Amino acid sequence: MRRSGVDIIYQSANITKDVERDKLEFTYTDNATGRADDVSLTIKDDAGKWISSWAPKAGDTIRPILWTKDWNREGDSARLDCGIFMVDEVQYAGPPRTVIIKATSTPANTDFMHTPRSDVWDGASVKEIAQTIAGNAGLRLVFDSKADPIHDFLEQSEESDASFLYSVCQRNGLAMKLYNKRIVIFDEVIYESRKPVLTLEEKDMLKWSCGSSLTDSGYDGCRTVYVDMATGGLIEYLYRIPGRRGNKIYHVNDECLTIAEAERLAKASVREKNKSEFTFSCSVPGNLSLVSSQTVNIRGFGKFDGKYYIDRVSRKLGSGLVTSLDMHRTLGGY
Repeated sequence: MRRSGVDIIYQSANITKDVERDKLEFTYTDNATGRADDVSLTIKDDAGKWISSWAPKAGDTIRPILWTKDWNREGDSARLDCGIFMVDEVQYAGPPRTVIIKATSTPANTDFMHTPRSDVWDGASVKEIAQTIAGNAGLRLVFDSKADPIHDFLEQSEESDASFLYSVCQRNGLAMKLYNKRIVIFDEVIYESRKPVLTLEEKDMLKWSCGSSLTDSGYDGCRTVYVDMATGGLIEYLYRIPGRRGNKIYHVNDECLTIAEAERLAKASVREKNKSEFTFSCSVPGNLSLVSSQTVNIRGFGKFDGKYYIDRVSRKLGSGLVTSLDMHRTLGGY
């Protein structure tokens, strides 16, 4: 008989048995880039302890571990360590009394996410900037990219470290996520090129939806233009996607001090736009092996068949375990 559950480590103490009978629902969202991972735990509170003596505090840590047993065959088991999360929101309701504990993979006990900062970066690479910011936030940096672009000049002006670092990664075509007290920066193009971990057909899915963007997507290239108002100097670059012959060109007007910087911005910008050209979402029972940034094959859906990159995985544990995927069709190496 299939079974699924979640072990809860709260403030380094295993409280699984304490909450098992009262646990109503658990969700875990794993994002490939751009957003922090998050978890939510809904618990009955008939005795009122979660609103008094057990009341969660901002910055408390939660480490959930999802598990399945006898899922595909007798004796089959799997575990997924979701990582360490910081409590950032608590909601109470009734009757009956319930508490919803929400936590995020961002470091709630630092000013990494919200405190505006101003700084100047001269001749610094993306990795050097990220290493400094990670150190200030008490986080470990995992930098998984062969490319490490150097900027002659970058200004952080009244912007949080998290927002600034994400924008630096984004304009250089790199992905960034927060996981288990780490800042992870990686080359999404390389991850998209990896072999699919499995093939999904309609028979494997509980439900599905797919679509294509016909207006603000499907670009053939990107033109970046920047005029330095102080000097009148012009930086301009046109990037055409290899193999595309059309003239649907996306235009970006943003600060670029070199042609190399303009080229990176053009490639990153058109790639981000074209992610919405073909999208696919589905939910499947169980399956703890799927994580964001993997690829899967979709088969049996006509023009939507192909290789897809997982942008987001959301798992919901209530009466059973359901895994939901949001994906875009891989872009072919640009």
